[in-house]
Amino acid sequence: NYIIRELARNKEQTSEYLTNVSVIKLILSFLAFGFIVLTINIMDYPQDTTYAVYLFGIYMIFVLFVIFSGYGLIELAYVYIFVGIVAVTLSFSIVLIKIAKPKRTIDFSLWKPPIIGSIPFALNANIFLS
Repeated sequence: NYIIRELARNKEQTSEYLTNVSVIKLILSFLAFGFIVLTINIMDYPQDTTYAVYLFGIYMIFVLFVIFSGYGLIELAYVYIFVGIVAVTLSFSIVLIKIAKPKRTIDFSLWKPPIIGSIPFALNANIFLS
C-alpha cells in the first residue's frame, strides 16, 4: 500500500521503486522462508504438511525472482498458470493417496450446506480485496 501511494505521487520514480522494493522483498522472502523452515521443523508437523509449506515458500520466492529478473506481466501470468497446475496436481495426488478417492456419483443434496456456509467467507474475502 505504501509503494502504491508513493508511485501515485511520484510516477517518474516507478523504475527505482520497483527495483529497490523487489530487492527488499526478495531478501525478506528468503528470511521468511528460513523462519518457516525453522518453525515447521520445531513444531513437528507431519511430513506432508512440511512439504506443502516448503512448496508454498519456494513458490513465493520464485514469483519474486521472476518479477525481479525483469520479466513482464505475461511471464508472471505463465508462472501463475504453471504453479497453479503443479499445485492442483500435487494437491489432488495427496488427496488420492492419503485421504480418499472421489466417488463416481454426484449427490446434489450435499451441495446446499457448503455453498450457504461459504457465503460469509466469500463476502469477507471480497470486502478485504476491494
